[in-house]
Amino acid sequence: MKFFLALNVIIVIVGCATPASGSYYSRLTSVSPDKAFVYMYRQNRFFQCGTYPNVLIDGVEKFSLRNSGYNFVELTPGEHVIGLEPGLSWTLALSDLKIKVEPEKSYYLKFSFVD
Repeated sequence: MKFFLALNVIIVIVGCATPASGSYYSRLTSVSPDKAFVYMYRQNRFFQCGTYPNVLIDGVEKFSLRNSGYNFVELTPGEHVIGLEPGLSWTLALSDLKIKVEPEKSYYLKFSFVD
C-alpha cells in the first residue's frame, strides 16, 4: 500500500514538473489580408501546472492551454468571444473575454494567475 502511495506522489510531482510539449514560439511572418491572428500564452507556474483549461472561440472548442504552452487562431475581423472551460482537473473560475480584431493584425493574450 505504501508503495502505491509513493508511486502516485512521484507521478503527480513529475507530471507537474513537465512543461508543455511542442514547438517553441515562432511568430508567423505574414497575416492574411482578410484575417487576424490571436496568440494565447500561458505562463509556467507550479500552481495548477498539471491541469489545463480548454479554449473556446465563439463557443467552439479550439485547443487546450497547457502550462507554459501557447497556441494561436486565425480569426475573421470583428468581435469574438474567447472563453475557457474546464479541461483536465481545472478548478479555477472561468470568464469570457470579448475582443475586436482587425484584418492583417496580430494580437497577444497572456493567461496568468495572481500570486
